[in-house]
Amino acid sequence: MWKKFVTEYLTFSKKDRIGIFVLTGLIAITLLAPLVFPYLKKERNPDTAKTQETIKQLKVLFKDSANTPSHSYSRDIENATSEVHLFYFDPNVITIEQWQQLGVHKNVAATIKKYLSKGGIFRKPEDLKKIYTLPKEDAERLIPFVKIKHDGNTSIPVTKDYSLQPAVFKNETITKKHYEIIDINKADTSVFIKLPGIGSKLAQRIITFREKLGGFYSVEQVGETRFLPDSVFQKIKPFLELKVIDTKKMDINVAGINELQSHPYINYNVANAIVQFRNQNGTYKSLDDLKKIHIVDDMLFKKIQPYLVVK
Repeated sequence: MWKKFVTEYLTFSKKDRIGIFVLTGLIAITLLAPLVFPYLKKERNPDTAKTQETIKQLKVLFKDSANTPSHSYSRDIENATSEVHLFYFDPNVITIEQWQQLGVHKNVAATIKKYLSKGGIFRKPEDLKKIYTLPKEDAERLIPFVKIKHDGNTSIPVTKDYSLQPAVFKNETITKKHYEIIDINKADTSVFIKLPGIGSKLAQRIITFREKLGGFYSVEQVGETRFLPDSVFQKIKPFLELKVIDTKKMDINVAGINELQSHPYINYNVANAIVQFRNQNGTYKSLDDLKKIHIVDDMLFKKIQPYLVVK
């Protein structure tokens, strides 16, 4: 009787034994975890030598800009000067106010003055790029106007007042006699870079924008170049001309959506509307048919017309 009882109720298969072992293990882990866990945690010591050294380095790196907003300095309306005046200057001697006249944020100007007061010096125009708080676009814009009065080895007194410098450092009016008139559809980067306030990056952006458009049909279009400040465009505008208008044109009876929307003036919605109108009404008879599309208003039509054709 007992043998039968043991056989029926106290005998376990291999799977039963494995299940019992697993269940027992889980119960043991659950019970022991609260006791073992505190010993597994690594104590973090905020006062370690490595941490202190890192904090020290960060303080040195950011002490000059601790109270400076994170957005672009030269574009801060509250702190920037109302109008930018470009003139030839020596970065070793001009005042914070004169930096602001050049379009530099006052906090950046203060950082530059602190750099100079600690023995720093600008030996060549490109040294402006070493000021990490000065936006690269501002550095490129100002480099053509830098005139440093020293031989590259002699230190310059940083406390010297800018107003006492020779006339060569005073504000100079930019006139046409200083710069050549350029054809905006023919000039390459080496020509654009000769204009006041235009560095290599801005020159390349103008060329890239021209290529995407398919050529300029108006001098005003140069001012639409990305990241080209209007103040700089107004400076270079007198030296820009357009001798021949020869824009690259797309046939609206053939061009697809992808080709149309590759143009800077035509977004996907407009490109899709042009193609759908053609599919529904047949080929275009003239460019004026575009005016029948409700999202093509008069302003947009005038902008895109020089780049389209009906064949």
